[in-house]
Amino acid sequence: MKGLLRHLPAALGLALLVGSIYVVLAEFRHLKLRDITEALRAIPTSALIFSFVWTFVSYFILTFYDRLGTIYAGNKISYGRVAFASFCAYSLSHNLGFAAVSGAAVRYRLYAHWGMTPFEIGKTVAFCSLTFALGGLVLGGFILFAEPLAVPFFGQHLPVYALYGVGALLWTIVIGYVSLSRLIPPFRVFGHDIALPGFKLAVYQVILA
Repeated sequence: MKGLLRHLPAALGLALLVGSIYVVLAEFRHLKLRDITEALRAIPTSALIFSFVWTFVSYFILTFYDRLGTIYAGNKISYGRVAFASFCAYSLSHNLGFAAVSGAAVRYRLYAHWGMTPFEIGKTVAFCSLTFALGGLVLGGFILFAEPLAVPFFGQHLPVYALYGVGALLWTIVIGYVSLSRLIPPFRVFGHDIALPGFKLAVYQVILA
């Protein structure tokens, strides 16, 4: 049984790979290589350059999610290793989906190899997920205030003041999180000490998100 469990992650990864290949083949069965080539040639060179630059900037910023996460976990790994783990995790999860499984599995594999405990890795993964959520809340609140009518369905059926209220609620959650990070003391969960990021780290987290 132990031997089977030891090979379970590799088997799961292989199953995900086979499943993704099957989905890609099913999606592309009606396409021809000539059509794809012509579509790519129709894309302006400037658009390709901008796409490459913004993709690079995006993944570069995401490396700091993991950087702050490892600091929060109490195991400050070198930026080079963090950047490598972050790129591998996000490139896999962004393309395969199932970020909670694919990205977390990559982080566990690499960070465990570099000396982080499972609890520290769990804190890092949770920190990255929370950072992403905070960014969504801030951006969502901004859109609801700046362009409420642009929100699909709700923008056409709800009064503007209701959308403003939702935007204010989203920002209140973020402000509340930052405030609580300064006020709530550490607490124990399943025998482990859990503490919210300090006020300074929480502010950095929101700005980065």
